[in-house]
Amino acid sequence: MGEDHQIAFLLRESAQPDPERRAAALKGLGRIGRAEHARVLAGAADDPDPAVRAAAAQGLARLGVPEAGEEALPLLVGDADQGVRRRASVAAARLGPGGPALTRAFARLLADPDHHVRITALDGLSALGVPGDVTALAALLGDPDPAVRGRARTLLGGPRRRR
Repeated sequence: MGEDHQIAFLLRESAQPDPERRAAALKGLGRIGRAEHARVLAGAADDPDPAVRAAAAQGLARLGVPEAGEEALPLLVGDADQGVRRRASVAAARLGPGGPALTRAFARLLADPDHHVRITALDGLSALGVPGDVTALAALLGDPDPAVRGRARTLLGGPRRRR
């Protein structure tokens, strides 16, 4: 099966009723798809199944088309599901689509219960070159995770403490 046939198959699968098939198709599109397939991945940002939304975020990151994530990633970064937020924050940090919507989304993630998401949000704000919410950053200086504390300190421009 040639690449064009595989892509056609994945596009058909992305519209199936079974969420596992949709999720697998979106992951596949992220691996072998082209820029024009980014709209399919971005369109899955409002899928009812969290596994499909997470696969859409992962696929957008792999596809590497920053413009495709400008609308979808801020939504996915603010998703109610922790796994979706984690994958979307990694995708947004990797793709770097800027703009106020993403900055606000990353700023909201600074209070996320998952320390991995907080770290990725800090990395995303750093990549965007903006501190986000200074009050939220200052609160992270007391975070139990040293990786979170260090990144918050760096974004605030404070001195790093050596161990």
